[in-house]
Amino acid sequence: IRLSNPGDVTFEANEVYGNSAGIQVYNNVSDTTAIIGSEDLALNRGNKVYNNTDTGITASANVLVAGNTVYGHGGSYDAGISITGGTARYNVVYGNTTGIRAYNNSLVEQNRIYDNTAQGIYAQYNNDIIGNVIYSNSIGVDLYLQLDSSQIRNNLIYDNSTQQIFARSSAAQIINNTIVHPGGASGDALRIQSNSHDVELRNNIFWVESRHAISVGS
Repeated sequence: IRLSNPGDVTFEANEVYGNSAGIQVYNNVSDTTAIIGSEDLALNRGNKVYNNTDTGITASANVLVAGNTVYGHGGSYDAGISITGGTARYNVVYGNTTGIRAYNNSLVEQNRIYDNTAQGIYAQYNNDIIGNVIYSNSIGVDLYLQLDSSQIRNNLIYDNSTQQIFARSSAAQIINNTIVHPGGASGDALRIQSNSHDVELRNNIFWVESRHAISVGS
């Protein structure tokens, strides 16, 4: 399913599976919002998107992806949801290579993201990651080329097998998160690579059962 510049439209309560790509919506129409799913979880109107050979939901610009269940996208570069300049909220995303890929001023908020083989969230270019529950992935949150205005805030990040947060070539505000790092993890809970800069850490809670809570490259 592919929609190009649909304006104000809602695409909800569908089951999308067994295709090359699942749902693709690109909406550059000003003052409109294309909605994939529903923010009202009580109505159970989200889409179920699974077992497509490419990414499950791809959304760009004025698009809200909300209340969907997305799983089974396991190719090398596949993600459950890929969002560019839009919002992903209230989704359940699991069993993909990457849970959610966020690019270019996206908001990733209050999703449950787990059991993805690579990252729970991969974020590139100034995205806000707020209020998510992220667990049982390889890396919880992978930050690449994030800017100093981006916020990683109020997330619960736990039991990811490598790092909980991995900052590469990034500046970001990492604030008010609860981070639990399991025994046997192969990396440190928060790893800040040497090519990162202006990373602000404030008011986070770390529970670390192995290795280090915070590791900063020299």
